[in-house]
Amino acid sequence: MTETLFQFFLISQVRQLANDGILGKSIKLTKGQAQWLKENSRFKPTTTNKIITCVNHILKFCKVQKIFNANDCISRLELRNVSGIEMFLKGHIKTFSEDMKRKRTQKELHFIAKKIHEREEKVSENLIIALKELLGNENVITDLNERRYFSQDVFDEGKIVTAIIQPKNLEQLRKAISIITNTGIAIYPRGGGYSYTNSYLSVTDYGISLDLRKLDDIIEINTKDMYVTVEPGCTWEKLDKELKKYSVRCEFWGPLSGYKSTVGGGISQGSASLGSAKDGISAESVLNLDIITSNGEIFSTGSSAQKNKSPFFRNYGPDLTGIFCGDCGALGIKARITLRLQNRATMTQGLSFGFETFDDLLNAMSKISSTNRVTECFGFTNRAMESVMASQGLWNDIKLMFAVGMSSSGIFGGLIQASKMAFYGRRFLKDASYFAHCVVEGYNKYEIKGNIRTIRKSIKGLGIDLPNTMPTVMRSAPFAPYPVVGVNGTRMLPFHGIIPFSKAVEFHNELEKLLTKYKKDMSSVGMIVPAMFNTISTNGFLYEPVLYWPDKPNEFHEIHTNETILSLMRKNSENHAGRKLAKILFKEIVSLMHKKNSVHLQIGKVYPYMTDRSSINIDMIKSIKNKVDPNNLINPGTLGL
Repeated sequence: MTETLFQFFLISQVRQLANDGILGKSIKLTKGQAQWLKENSRFKPTTTNKIITCVNHILKFCKVQKIFNANDCISRLELRNVSGIEMFLKGHIKTFSEDMKRKRTQKELHFIAKKIHEREEKVSENLIIALKELLGNENVITDLNERRYFSQDVFDEGKIVTAIIQPKNLEQLRKAISIITNTGIAIYPRGGGYSYTNSYLSVTDYGISLDLRKLDDIIEINTKDMYVTVEPGCTWEKLDKELKKYSVRCEFWGPLSGYKSTVGGGISQGSASLGSAKDGISAESVLNLDIITSNGEIFSTGSSAQKNKSPFFRNYGPDLTGIFCGDCGALGIKARITLRLQNRATMTQGLSFGFETFDDLLNAMSKISSTNRVTECFGFTNRAMESVMASQGLWNDIKLMFAVGMSSSGIFGGLIQASKMAFYGRRFLKDASYFAHCVVEGYNKYEIKGNIRTIRKSIKGLGIDLPNTMPTVMRSAPFAPYPVVGVNGTRMLPFHGIIPFSKAVEFHNELEKLLTKYKKDMSSVGMIVPAMFNTISTNGFLYEPVLYWPDKPNEFHEIHTNETILSLMRKNSENHAGRKLAKILFKEIVSLMHKKNSVHLQIGKVYPYMTDRSSINIDMIKSIKNKVDPNNLINPGTLGL
């Protein structure tokens, strides 16, 4: 038997004690803390008393062993297994009570855990029946293979969910959330599924995956007040295609994975890509949100909170809209999202540059960013650039050249552009170690030329001009199928930090030293680490290392990868050492990022959001969580909650 509700509650108390700075410093709960547990526990008084006993034993152990970190405590005492708690209370730690008392406590705890497990199974069975009555059999999925798939992301896997539900309208969504949380079972909201940070992965034995993709309506396009309201399951590609009919688009208009990634996922996780160099991340385009709490109630933010409910403006007093962006679904379920619109430019032009050093690349991207004349500005190391171009494939190149020729302003100009791409192809890859690409937009050729002159002037003396193949390809098919594995049949783990421009060179140099330190280990598992870069508005530099190593595919990779690449992956051996090294490097590189004032999007359950955060800041986040989800049943574990 693995983690029960009893254990989940016990572990949550350990994390709370660590956050409060008590773990490792006190040997028992105060009367006030014990009373709080009694008042807030969902268990019977006898069970709650056993939890208090366990917590006091844990505090005593951590004090003696000088353990201050919650994860260290949970790992040392194996609190995620009933057997771990049994061994803990059985007498393996000498600082505890006399033998008879330990044995009695251990026996009672085992009995309690067994009863809770039996109750959970019965509750789970009844819950599935109730959800099928509400949503229909076809919208409640219990097939094991499907449950495995929904319990995995790009890199990792969580506990297998009990079921997947797919509500089709707001009323079904609201009622389903209420039914599930009333049973004490956790909900894990999910959009397109392109997470690599365990964001929607289950951490409990019993959990429901909330698949929001059938809630994909575009509710209103208002070109007078310049906003669009959508349901959370609408993909960025679907939204952009519809807005194109009205000659408008969102400021941030999607990640490159937007053919599958959803608007709800992009706003909950946080995203930086199309439009970010000029207008910032996904959250900065949001005007209003409709949020569903854990008990099924709905509330609105921004001007939607007014009685007349027009979602045209974000700020009226404190910015509640901003609070619920980037929460990874921990602070409620987004039912409707309203985004700001702008007129769609009629012309675009790509620019590409090559650089010998990272310093020159950063300097150029910083200067380009400060002009605020480009909508996208992104860069690659040479190895990353090769991988990106290879992922398109020759046939895709031909199709994209045709698209460029037909979509450019003026057929003749388009054909010239396509012929240049055909001539240069990928030969420019040997001309530099680092590459930067940007896209300029405008309403006429004079505006485009003026912006290009400004950009070239800003980086005069830095780098060389290159054929603009990459930005042209990207803009011709911005939502092309997005790879979740390497083109050579390798697994991948992308991660990032948004760093001040002033700290980026220091971080890059320290990263190079770290990778040199692990060079032998990386070679032994076949790992390489190229990197990609983005500018965010005028003040953020996104640095994204990507770990690649040969490995077998899992169910997630099988579904999201074409057969040619899968055939290569299936020839690989299971590379557990590669996965272990990936986790080590992730942790160490993210630690380096934090030393350079880094922040992160897509926090999920892996980025250290609560680290070094002030107690007031933590208390505010927890108070909001407690208001919308008092029993921590909506995506527990996310944001460190």
